[in-house]
Amino acid sequence: NVTDPDYLYHGVFEWDNCHKHFHFQHYGKFLFGQTAGHKVGFCLQTTWRYFNTEYTYLNTPYDTCAYQGISVGWGDDYVAGLGCQWIDITGLPAQTALLSDDLNPDGFLCEGSLVLNSSNAIQWELTNYTTSYGYPVSRAKCNFTKNWNSNNHDSINYILHNNLSFVTEPCTRGQSGPLRDCGFQVQNDIIECIPSENVTLGFYLEEYKQTPSVTVRICESSRALGGSTHCEYVYALAMTVVELSSTKSNPAKVTFQCPIARDNIESGGLYSILVAPTFIEDELVFVNIVK
Repeated sequence: NVTDPDYLYHGVFEWDNCHKHFHFQHYGKFLFGQTAGHKVGFCLQTTWRYFNTEYTYLNTPYDTCAYQGISVGWGDDYVAGLGCQWIDITGLPAQTALLSDDLNPDGFLCEGSLVLNSSNAIQWELTNYTTSYGYPVSRAKCNFTKNWNSNNHDSINYILHNNLSFVTEPCTRGQSGPLRDCGFQVQNDIIECIPSENVTLGFYLEEYKQTPSVTVRICESSRALGGSTHCEYVYALAMTVVELSSTKSNPAKVTFQCPIARDNIESGGLYSILVAPTFIEDELVFVNIVK
């Protein structure tokens, strides 16, 4: 459990501007081939009870980033797509490479017993690491258990396709319904609009189509990527389900705000249309658009 304020004073924690709370550094390293992950710090928050044993408490005090720690038998789950959690593969060619993680690679988490002085205070040792501001970082002394890091590494072979993401890859676990984040296809990669103005679109299916309904997802498009961001449903500009009852004169409608500028490169004004059969067993078809 990381509860001692000395962890902050010794440079182990640093403020993270992306998540707006302190992060524990040196928690893990993540690689795709030789491309490193963006996020190297974590808020050690107890979020999910994995085991139901006499050693696993039903409640935990470490449920916020203000008082951090991982309780015995619990874990810290992160949802896919959380900001600043990524390995940036922008510009990488299609390839197969190892997607790997190494947890506690620098020994900053004591997987054993802490070395304490006669007053039961944690003993510290200076390392060669520095904070982002150049200050030295110390590590809590630890008597590590035998083979403490034997299960701290994992890796899989991952195939990187050009212009694809997990949102546009096939669903492999039976996911179905409009809120799933797989099985979509880009119908329109880049459509221009006036930043910050509302856009209203209508959609309908041809009468002869056999698919009973199609989910339409509106995503922001990127000038840097040259196409759609393949957004998850939580980041979609808009979504709707288009059924056979929708017609050209009575389409399924969505209204959303045209993306605004993010910086000098991403100047806004671009969106894309992704489609998927609402139910995974149905055929994928494109929708007709009414502007």
